[in-house]
Amino acid sequence: MSWRFPKYPVKNTQVVDLEDVNENFYGVVEEVGGRLNEHNWKEGAISATTQVAKDAAFVWHQDGEAPSLLSTMQTPGSGSQLVTARPTWTKIDDCSLTFTCPSTLLWIHGTAQLIQVGVSGAGIPAEASGTWDGAYFVLTQLAIQLDDYVIPETIVGGTELNNDRASGIKQPMFPAGTSLIIPVASGQHTVTLVARAVGPTVDKGTPGSPATPAATEESPWGFYVAARELICLEMRR
Repeated sequence: MSWRFPKYPVKNTQVVDLEDVNENFYGVVEEVGGRLNEHNWKEGAISATTQVAKDAAFVWHQDGEAPSLLSTMQTPGSGSQLVTARPTWTKIDDCSLTFTCPSTLLWIHGTAQLIQVGVSGAGIPAEASGTWDGAYFVLTQLAIQLDDYVIPETIVGGTELNNDRASGIKQPMFPAGTSLIIPVASGQHTVTLVARAVGPTVDKGTPGSPATPAATEESPWGFYVAARELICLEMRR
């Protein structure tokens, strides 16, 4: 049984109230009645979180990756995923969940660290004279895909390029997050975190321009997805 701090601590200088004493016992009685939580087991005691009772109220699914970052500029390191500058949705590595569930509500939450740097012709991240040059940033979007359908309400960065002037995220580093609650029918479902670049890709500048890199470098290849995580909670009842 987990340790519970009493809601109403009893002190020597006070008159004991019956209602306060009962309140202190409620938490313990709930556990005796079967209402247990993560504080009742030591770490690693449950090896397979997919093996749940048929009448389970909640089922947890999680996937993600936390690659290292390089230098104080937070440039992407090993494990970061390069998303090319194309308007097609790209599935983010290590952010896909496939499971079978009854008719239920899904609470889906996805986060990703989007990083943009100047990219050389070899596809290696490079800095423009030690500064971020916003003229070459692509507009990025992050969204949740359910069973091969990208849900428009989850798109971070706008959905309609013709109407949304601020469509897409244009930042050197941006921690994006999106979530939703959606009902699903019984059966197998796949939840995936996806990203893409939207808008024009700007060519790099002319030789000798102090504000731009050399013209020998090609247009930005896109952006990087560093640390990312996808969580899906089945809320069965």
